[in-house]
Amino acid sequence: MEKTLNPRRPGPSHEKIENKRQHDPVPRHELSRDKRRNEAPSAPLTRLNTSKTNILMEVKDMKELKWPTRMKSPPDTRDMSKYCEFHLDHGHTTEDCHALKREIEALIKRGFLKSYIASGGDTSSGRKQYARQHARTPRESHDEVKDITFGARDLEGISYPHDDALVVSAVVANFEVKRILVDNGSAANILLQEAFAKMGISPKQLKAVKTPLR
Repeated sequence: MEKTLNPRRPGPSHEKIENKRQHDPVPRHELSRDKRRNEAPSAPLTRLNTSKTNILMEVKDMKELKWPTRMKSPPDTRDMSKYCEFHLDHGHTTEDCHALKREIEALIKRGFLKSYIASGGDTSSGRKQYARQHARTPRESHDEVKDITFGARDLEGISYPHDDALVVSAVVANFEVKRILVDNGSAANILLQEAFAKMGISPKQLKAVKTPLR
């Protein structure tokens, strides 16, 4: 009576299990490890002002950039219509690559890629959150940036007392900005749209804010 009311389904035999394991292209522990690797990190990522694909194209020659290992999933299980510039292989798009997201976040934590960090916007809470992100930057990252100093050679041709403006040149977003005015009295720094165009930053990548300038 008990067997009739509660029939037990016969489970797979030991031989069938072993046979399945032999024909399984990827071990189960490998699949679980790849799944954990492809999962997005639990911590919130830094907001970027451009796509991750654009960042990769501009920093691909950086020696600090760590390229990922080759994808271990079987090729016949991947979506061949999607290509990742970071893995140099098919399976997912560059923008959806979790390994690239983690690498960009790691470079930001080390003090790099500051020009790609999105500002907090025009809200008070957004600006505070933006400030807290920079406050968490490790102190050792500042040691990797060379100090900008001025010596006696920079003072040649200047008559004292002087009120000359300090103008320097720098590389911003892989573009040489030749005339940067250093003015400690300014409350706002304004860049013309022409400057963004020359740096390769399109208007679609800019975010409008409503904060008034005084």
